[in-house]
Amino acid sequence: MSLLKHSIWNVAGYFIPTLIAIPAFGLIAREIGVELFGLYTLSMIFIGYASIFDAGLTRAVVREIALLKNRLDDCNTIIVTSIIAVVFLGGIGGGGVFLLKDHIIELLNMSPIYYVDAIKSLILLSSLIPVFLVTQILLAELEGREYFGILNIQKSLGNSLIAGLPALFVLINQTLFSAIIGVAIARVICLWLSYIMSRKRITIDISFFSITVLKRLFRYGGWVTISNIISPILASMDRFILSHIQGASKISFYTVPNELVTRLGIVPGSLGKAVFPKLSHASSFTASYAEQKKAYILMTVIVLPLVLFIYYYAKFILTLWMGAEYAGISVEILRIMLIGYIFNCYSQISFANIQAFGKAKYTAYIHMMEFIPYLIMLYIISKECGVIGVAWLWTIRVIIDFLMLFYMSYRCNNLMKKRVA
Repeated sequence: MSLLKHSIWNVAGYFIPTLIAIPAFGLIAREIGVELFGLYTLSMIFIGYASIFDAGLTRAVVREIALLKNRLDDCNTIIVTSIIAVVFLGGIGGGGVFLLKDHIIELLNMSPIYYVDAIKSLILLSSLIPVFLVTQILLAELEGREYFGILNIQKSLGNSLIAGLPALFVLINQTLFSAIIGVAIARVICLWLSYIMSRKRITIDISFFSITVLKRLFRYGGWVTISNIISPILASMDRFILSHIQGASKISFYTVPNELVTRLGIVPGSLGKAVFPKLSHASSFTASYAEQKKAYILMTVIVLPLVLFIYYYAKFILTLWMGAEYAGISVEILRIMLIGYIFNCYSQISFANIQAFGKAKYTAYIHMMEFIPYLIMLYIISKECGVIGVAWLWTIRVIIDFLMLFYMSYRCNNLMKKRVA
């Protein structure tokens, strides 16, 4: 199946959930108010950040399955070993969050009346970490086999529930904890759906666990873990630092345009997921380069018209979606971030090529180089320039990120040429 068809399947997996998420987000914001909605968006970031506890195993599983998909016992060993590992790591991560819950809440600088609501929500979120990680491993098996049809049926159903159930629960009781209950139920259903769609190929039996395979996965995943730890911090720390400095009541005006740009990330993310197993399986530079070229062309044709449309109609879109209070500074933030979004789209292809070539350490080096300078600048800009300054800083960072990833991808291509020669 072609790269375009795989990408369309991936986009389709997010299309229905996005249609649900757009009005659901607006409803949640109106029901629980600006400050709690800001905390809700941070909660969604927290779940995504839980991927740091998989130690890079999700990405390693995709690559291993792509290489060994015709060897059933080997695939069972890879999946069972990874599941046992992430349950253990997720338990440690969730336990750590539980123990530090009071300190985490204090850092968010929220109104005291919301403390109890936030504490209960964080406890429930921490218990979801192993559930989330096991789901990701099962989805990685589908991705590695390039079963994008099945994969995106699960994603469409699961993400629709993740988007819709919190809104439904908020209608019943207007608290953050009610919204998180909706998230928790949706995540458990996602895990069940993932297992149902994989059970014909996967035998969950502890006898398949292998220390040797675990070491091999960690050797690849170790460098991925560094990126998994640093990349979400780079992507989300702007909102946490803004909340700490400006207060949780101000963060919504930044998180709403940021959330829209994140939703637009469906497009490059879908293409990146489609091209990664193809690049992993490519046996020559010619085949790999052809896939990369197609990916860049496809990305350009889709992304540029989309960005131009949203840039022009930004005020109308945000007002219709979230209400008139988001028609001011949020519009300017959205337009600034759309510039960075274009470069971030192209980064997905370079990132996929680097990791498919087995040089995950390159992306880790890049993220380590960016990490400290960005956090220092983020803290300074948050205090001195507010949300507009932070939006420009984010855009500048993703442009620099693209340039470095593109250079490293170019190096990987040259290395592949030499191998063939």
